[in-house]
Amino acid sequence: MRRRELITILGGAAFAWPLTTWAQQAPRTYRIGYLADAKIPHLIDALHKGLRELGYIEGQNLNVEYRFGNPETLDALAAELVRLKPDAIVTVSPRPR
Repeated sequence: MRRRELITILGGAAFAWPLTTWAQQAPRTYRIGYLADAKIPHLIDALHKGLRELGYIEGQNLNVEYRFGNPETLDALAAELVRLKPDAIVTVSPRPR
């Protein structure tokens, strides 16, 4: 084998190796925080439907961290979600009284 051929083969392998490693990595799982003062099923269903239309499916490439509490505990729950470092936080505004 000639020197040029060897260098070409080694150069091609060095270039292709990171690409094959990247292709074998598992797809990224995104994390969303969901904060509300009450569990409102139709709003959660609407969120899941919209995310599913965009290709995000809970349990496959999406994890949702749910936090529900009364108005007095929402600050602490929000801080807890922030510590989890989600990709996004969804909030539902409190119902008018």
